[in-house]
Amino acid sequence: MASRACSNGTLMAWRSRLLVQLSYALGSSHVSRLPSPNGTPMAPDVHDVTMNALRPSTAIVEAGWREVRADGRVRPELLDAAYAEPRLRQLFPWTGMGELHFSRCTSPRWTWDIPYIAPAPEGGYMVLGPHRGETVGPATTPAEAVAMVVERLPSDCGPAFVGTPEELAAHERSTVDM
Repeated sequence: MASRACSNGTLMAWRSRLLVQLSYALGSSHVSRLPSPNGTPMAPDVHDVTMNALRPSTAIVEAGWREVRADGRVRPELLDAAYAEPRLRQLFPWTGMGELHFSRCTSPRWTWDIPYIAPAPEGGYMVLGPHRGETVGPATTPAEAVAMVVERLPSDCGPAFVGTPEELAAHERSTVDM
């Protein structure tokens, strides 16, 4: 297994982003009060957080689903259908122009490798993407739209990765090299 070097500045920047995401996901502005695995308070400037040591993606993804539901830009019946599908529920949701998008990572600029669902002007839905200008097809019901997205998920699609698309790509490269 090859050892990967990481500059202290890169680690500190990543740690800061992770702690902000943890704070947001857990509804706390005092992440340093979180217990470490041995039960003592975890101080961000003392404990070394690495990419794979602490992956609270479930909490961050759940917070994303709550935020998408609360912002009211996506039809509730579509959110219900998408959330009911376990393969989509593990991805980070985001909205734009009334569209429901799914990302394999939790931080902006999010990934654009999964189709998304837009409301159709005449009712129903359009499944588009994964890139703008690409059309999968129309769907009459939320369940049909969700099924069309699930059929087109990338083969390596798993739980959302905590970080940016660039960090996800680096992580995927490092796991291939092992």
